[in-house]
Amino acid sequence: MQSPHTQREVERLTGRIGGLTRFISRAGDRSFPFEWTPECEKSFQELKAYLQSPQLLALPVMGEVLHLYLAILESVLSSVLITE
Repeated sequence: MQSPHTQREVERLTGRIGGLTRFISRAGDRSFPFEWTPECEKSFQELKAYLQSPQLLALPVMGEVLHLYLAILESVLSSVLITE
C-alpha cells in the first residue's frame, strides 16, 4: 500500500483503519489527521510493519492437529485456535 498523497486518500486510509479496529491493538493511537506530515508517514510505516507481522504465541508445527473453538452470541463472534 502506498502512502496517501491527497486529503481524499488520507480519508480512505482512516476509513480502512476504522474497519480494522477490532483486529489492531490500540487502533485509536494510529489515526491520521487530514494533513500528511512526517510523523504521519512514520506512523503509517509502523502500521504497515505491524500488520505484516501478526502476533503469535506459538508457531504451528506442520502436521500438528489444531482445534478451533467458537463462541457465538447475537452481537459477538469470538474464536481461538489452539494445539494441545
